[in-house]
Amino acid sequence: MKMTLKSGATLDITRSPFIIGHKLFKTILKELKEVNLKLGLKEGQSFGQVFDLELTDDALNTAKNGILTLLSSQEIEDCIWECMSGRVLYNNKKVDQNLFNDETIAEDFLEVFKEVMVFNLTPFRKSLESLFPNVRLLKKAEDQISK
Repeated sequence: MKMTLKSGATLDITRSPFIIGHKLFKTILKELKEVNLKLGLKEGQSFGQVFDLELTDDALNTAKNGILTLLSSQEIEDCIWECMSGRVLYNNKKVDQNLFNDETIAEDFLEVFKEVMVFNLTPFRKSLESLFPNVRLLKKAEDQISK
C-alpha cells in the first residue's frame, strides 16, 4: 500500500506475514485488556451507538487510556518494528530505527507507526466482526483511526 503522509513524505507498506501480524493483534488485545471501558452509555442506548455519544469525562478518559496504552507499550512497539522490518519504505528508504534520527523524519514517527499498525491489523477486522455480527463498530473505529 502506497500513501502520502501529512508531511508530504511517501510511505510504502507491504503487509507482514500472518504470524507477525497476528502477534501484533494479540499483543494489542493483551495490552488493551487492562483499559477500563467507560463509554457513557445512557439507559436505552446500545453499544453500536458509541460514536453518537456525548463525550463525557469517563468516555474521554477511556479514549485517553486506550491511546496512551497503544503509544506507551514496549511490547506493541516491538511488534510494529517487526512488522516494518524490510517491509516499509519511507521516501523509498527502508524504515529502521536509525531513520528517525533525522529530526524532520522523526516528526512522522507516530503517523508511520499508526499506518503500519492499522494496515497489519486489517485482516483481523472481518474475523472479529464474524464473532460479533451485531456490532459493526469495528469498521467505524478503523475509519476513525485512519482519519
